[in-house]
Amino acid sequence: MNFKITSVFALAIIIFSFGLTGCGNSLELDCPSDVKQCDANVTVSTPTIATGDGTITNDFNNTEDASGIYPLGTTTVTWTLDDGDGNTETCAIEVSIGGNNLIVTDQVINGTNFRQIEGTFDCDYTLTSDINWMFSGGIFVAGGATLTIEAGTKIYAADDASTPYFAVAQGGKIMAAGTASAPIVFTTIRTITGNPFPGDWGGIILNGYANLNIAEPAQGEGGSGPYGGDDDNDSSGTMRYVRVEYAGKILGTDNELNGFSFNGVGRGTTLEYLQAYKGADDGFEFFGGTANLKHAVSTGNEDDSFDWTYGWSGKGQHWVV
Repeated sequence: MNFKITSVFALAIIIFSFGLTGCGNSLELDCPSDVKQCDANVTVSTPTIATGDGTITNDFNNTEDASGIYPLGTTTVTWTLDDGDGNTETCAIEVSIGGNNLIVTDQVINGTNFRQIEGTFDCDYTLTSDINWMFSGGIFVAGGATLTIEAGTKIYAADDASTPYFAVAQGGKIMAAGTASAPIVFTTIRTITGNPFPGDWGGIILNGYANLNIAEPAQGEGGSGPYGGDDDNDSSGTMRYVRVEYAGKILGTDNELNGFSFNGVGRGTTLEYLQAYKGADDGFEFFGGTANLKHAVSTGNEDDSFDWTYGWSGKGQHWVV
C-alpha cells in the first residue's frame, strides 16, 4: 500500500517537473502601437509581458523605456525580453517623425554622411546644424507648418534626376535665423563632389497671401504653388543671414527659378542679411506682395540681380550688387 502511494507521488512530481520545464521556455510580449507625430520628443509606451518573466531592453537607448528625441523619418524600435536562462522574445514598432509625407534616407558621399529628404513637411520640425541635410526634388513646408533651421546649418541640393528646390506654401513658415559667424547656407552637393555650377538647383521660394496686381492666386514657377491674396501683413517667417548658392535652374521658356523668389509675400515676413551667389537667373525676385528686404547682396547672378513684378510695393535698403 505504501509502495503504491510513493510511486504515485513520484510520478506526480515527474509530471509537475516536466510541466515547469515546458513553461519555462514560453515568453511573449504585447507590443505598443506605432507612433506618428511631428514633434521629435516622443513618449513611447513600454511593452507588457504576456507570458513569462525577465528583463526588457530596447535597441534605441538600451533601457526599458524607449521615450526620447527621435530623428526625422522612421526609426524601428525593437525590445528584447530576456529571462536570464538564455531564452528571449522580441517585438518591434515604428516611430515616424515629421509628418507622413516625407521620405528620409541616409547616404554617404565622398566619406561624408548626409540625411536626404524628399517630400513635404506637413508639421513643425527643426533642421539641426549637426547634420548635413540634402534635398531631392521639390521640398515643401505645408500651410500651418513651421520649419525651423538652426544657425550654421548647411543644406545641399542633390545631384540627381530631380529638380531640387525649397518652397514654403501659403500659410507655412520658415524660421531660419543664422548669424554673421554662423550663416545658414543652401548650396549644391557639387560643392562636395566637384564642379558646382550656376543653375545646379532651383533656389528658395516663399508663397504668401499679400496683394498682387494680377488675377489671384497666381502659380509659382516650377510648380512651386499658388500665391497672392489680400493680407499685406501676412508673414512667411524669418530669414536672416541666409546664403543661396548656384541656384536658378532653368526649367523652360519664362520658367526659371531664382536664388530667392518672394511670391505675394507680406510685410510681416523678416528678410535681412541675405546673399544670392552665382545663380543662373535672378538673385532676388519679387512677384507682388509687400515684403521688405534689407542688407541683401547679389553676387555673380546671370540675369537680374534684383527684379520685381506684379506690383511689388515693399521696401529695399542696403542692397549690393
